[in-house]
Amino acid sequence: MPMVLKKIRRTLGVWALILFLSVLPVWASTGSTIFQDSFNDVSQVDLNNTTAYVNVGSGWVELWHPSQATAISVDQNANSNVPSNIVVADQAGVKWYSYDQSTGKMISNSTLSYNNTNPIGVSLVPQQMTYYVFTRSGSSYTIEQAVFDGTSMVDNPLSTVTGLSDLVTISAVDTSHVAVANKQGQINVYSQGILDTTHSFNTGLTNIQSVANIPGTWNFVVVTSDSAYQYVFDQSTGTYVKNTAYTVNSGSQTIVSGATTDGNLVDLLTPTQNDAYIFDQETNTMAQAGIYTIGGLSKAVAVGLPSDQDVVIADQDGNVHTYQLNGSSFAENPNLLIQGLTFSKDYHSPGIYQSKIITPSSQNNMFQIVPTEQNDPGTSITYSLSIDGGSSFTTIQPNQWIHLPAGTTNPPYMSNVPPGPYIVQATLTSPSPDATPRLTDIQLNAYLDVTPPTAPGQPTANPNPSGQATTHIDWASSDDPVFAPSTGASGIATYQIRFSTDGGTTWGPWIDTGSNQPGYDLQVPTNTAVTYAIQVRAIDVAGNIGPESPIGNLFVDTIPLGMTGNLMVTNIVYPTPGQTFPTNILPVHVQAGGEVIYEVTTTGGAQQVHVEYSDGTTQDLVPKDSTLQDVCRWEGWYYPSSTSTIPLDTPQGTHIWITKITVSGLNKQPYETSSDLLVIDGSISRGMLPQMAPRLVK
Repeated sequence: MPMVLKKIRRTLGVWALILFLSVLPVWASTGSTIFQDSFNDVSQVDLNNTTAYVNVGSGWVELWHPSQATAISVDQNANSNVPSNIVVADQAGVKWYSYDQSTGKMISNSTLSYNNTNPIGVSLVPQQMTYYVFTRSGSSYTIEQAVFDGTSMVDNPLSTVTGLSDLVTISAVDTSHVAVANKQGQINVYSQGILDTTHSFNTGLTNIQSVANIPGTWNFVVVTSDSAYQYVFDQSTGTYVKNTAYTVNSGSQTIVSGATTDGNLVDLLTPTQNDAYIFDQETNTMAQAGIYTIGGLSKAVAVGLPSDQDVVIADQDGNVHTYQLNGSSFAENPNLLIQGLTFSKDYHSPGIYQSKIITPSSQNNMFQIVPTEQNDPGTSITYSLSIDGGSSFTTIQPNQWIHLPAGTTNPPYMSNVPPGPYIVQATLTSPSPDATPRLTDIQLNAYLDVTPPTAPGQPTANPNPSGQATTHIDWASSDDPVFAPSTGASGIATYQIRFSTDGGTTWGPWIDTGSNQPGYDLQVPTNTAVTYAIQVRAIDVAGNIGPESPIGNLFVDTIPLGMTGNLMVTNIVYPTPGQTFPTNILPVHVQAGGEVIYEVTTTGGAQQVHVEYSDGTTQDLVPKDSTLQDVCRWEGWYYPSSTSTIPLDTPQGTHIWITKITVSGLNKQPYETSSDLLVIDGSISRGMLPQMAPRLVK
């Protein structure tokens, strides 16, 4: 996005923010922006942990494309104040440009160009008509050597290296050797296509941007995102040693380097500025050579040093500029400008952007990351935040508020909140080397929520004398009076519930329902009849615990339906009994036509007791206690009805018995028994009731 448009967008964003804040509730003012970066520089970027590329020229973060460090390769020419040859890795093929003395310009030399497909980078062998080219197919890289055969540039198959992975950049050593750097920090040297183990070594660096051979030596300058190191081959040990005196800490996002023949001058390039460092023998360190500083660059991607009087810089838009020493500074020679090129970027996915440490002025427990993106199709960016200085990161959905740390339920909550520092992180991914996501702006908002939610309503539940495995408990929801300063969505994280079985004198532990919605299914213990006292409370997503609700009550009964003991005869209405009552000694002897009253005791919260007699009559017994309690007494009675026929088995009497008792409850498995628990062994007497006479059958 052009800078003018970005400024317009940000200006409109400021007015929109002012309008937004003017209509928010008062509590929204508790949110504040504590970090923002628009990537116009790298002052807020943690370069040690950022593996993505901060393109300050465009003002965004994109995937790393370090291969552009070798978009151009320049032949060193100590005897001239102009570059003699510049080789360019253009998408159409490698192009060779030479200085034309008659016109004073750099002109294309088709004879020395190489028509391979979509080269990513190129490295010229000094003072030779040969160069190394690398290309990519899928995840595999190939290095070729193009040599001049007298008429054109042709491939030298003996020097071809295939099957390389995670290649970053290359640097020609001589006509037989090429150095290759990969993302793992390994510098491998290949000799005629074969690995030269003697001159291969591991730098231990994981963010190499470029490698440059110091011509005429086996030494290398290796550049990371903010530093440059010189590795010197020790002939006596056959190993590489880091020359600490030649280390440069640039403090800015360096993308590529160049080095003079003796290695005393190291050139470092950022997207907007070129700097050079020269060895200072008095201090035994590399000191910045201000004369080489070239500022005001736009989208610079590659640099070369033809001599100590020339600097060649390529930019992302396909231009190659030559700067020449003019007195005490370098100035561009417009006659040497090369235009109309297209460089392959070869994006490396994934890439991580990480902010420098953000130190808050006070504690916070609610955060929001607000990014602005301009992404190629199919690419994506994910965001995370650390509130403990990088020990751990939590993924955050952009533009949504999140409470950190999450899941804390032990007051006082803020004693568990790390005071910082904070770190913002973005991970950029792309399925294609030709596409990249772009993060153009990132903002971190934060505020402190210490207000607990309100008390929930009194919990309610239907009585459960029915024995089902669960009983649902419900209550009116709580309110969280402090919300995220955005949409005002509820801040309730979860509800907790507790129970008492002694009327609230003692309570069990709080149980997390695992939901921010009212409701809990109580798993009822088996073979239990109990009245629970219930309380609930709410916890918001900041961890603030609200007050308890009013106490609710619930009776549950999971004792199986059944009967205890035997039936007990409590009375014989008529005629006068010959026994003492109540009694459970059976059978009961009564005269024919007598009425027997008895009781049945049930367990398990019975709702109905149904009796069937041997003469075909049936009866629903009447409860003498509340059917809501576990044990209930039921009253039954027997006398022959007007439609009954009493069989007379013998002249001595009649036998009537209960053939079946069915005990029923709400949703419980019915209890049934078929027995002769109650047998009425009546005797015929001449004193029988008159109304019974027609029903006696001899």
